Amino acid sequence: MDSSTEKGDKAKIYVTKSLWNGEIDHALVLDCSDPRLASARMEFLSGYCGLGRYDSIIVPSGPTCMTVSEVTFLFDRQRVQMLHGIHQFKRAIGIAHHDCAYYKNKYPDHNEVQKCERQHTDLKKFRTDIQSMIPGVRVDLFYAAPNKEGFVAYTKIS
Repeated sequence: MDSSTEKGDKAKIYVTKSLWNGEIDHALVLDCSDPRLASARMEFLSGYCGLGRYDSIIVPSGPTCMTVSEVTFLFDRQRVQMLHGIHQFKRAIGIAHHDCAYYKNKYPDHNEVQKCERQHTDLKKFRTDIQSMIPGVRVDLFYAAPNKEGFVAYTKIS
């Protein structure tokens, strides 16, 4: 250990314990950027969905970004089409979550039940939109919320 490391300076290069792997899962994940879900998302996608090497679009509102017509969100649609052209998606996963700031701001007069219902509706619209963009793609939808013990539970949406 050199003196700069002893003083707490970070090394200029960080080497992970993960090996480079050129294989991909041919999957796209759209989820909200809320940092409260970051660790749970990785655990869920790996443990439940069996994914490790997937494309992800992590933005405020998650899959809703594909269903609205605002200019910034139209760019996300173009990005998905570009990524699909390269990675040939066979699966897409859309995740919405409890206490989402996007829905709080967009629907301030809605109560929690109404916001949740709106998120479920938007997830289903995402399914329709992504299937029209990528015919034949399997789309799985989930809603994440804390359970009684405080752990994040992902519920599949039909």
